[in-house]
Amino acid sequence: MSATTPATTPETRPQTPAAAPREVPAWISRYFWASSAINFVVAGPGVISPRRSAELIGDRPPSPEFPTRAWSGMAVMFGFMFQEIARDPLGKRAMIRYGWAEKLVSATATTIGYRRGEAPRSLMATIAIADWAQIIPFIYAKYRLDQIADEEASGG
Repeated sequence: MSATTPATTPETRPQTPAAAPREVPAWISRYFWASSAINFVVAGPGVISPRRSAELIGDRPPSPEFPTRAWSGMAVMFGFMFQEIARDPLGKRAMIRYGWAEKLVSATATTIGYRRGEAPRSLMATIAIADWAQIIPFIYAKYRLDQIADEEASGG
């Protein structure tokens, strides 16, 4: 180093500002809070009393009750997961794939069972609201969050 060139140390080196983190669209967090609430409202009664839940919408009681109760319990559990995603959508975005995969598997199995006369209309109604209607928005939210994460990782 010559006498006329100042030394550059980490303390004197000009710092390049880090790119500001991208803002997560507010709709994503709100959507997962709403999905959580939908799961609790639609599936919660099926855990407590599948028979009464079916009667409330004018359907025959499921027989046996176990499959409806088991599905409802899983839907309630996923409702808690959706709360976690809603609190930190970007950080918990990997969990979204489990949400839409669960919804796709449950919706497909229940729809097949309903068409064969094996699943009650009440369960099919809850699947339509809690699962089929939410698969595409879940996949889109994951796609948007992955875009944001990729932009942050590339510094832009």
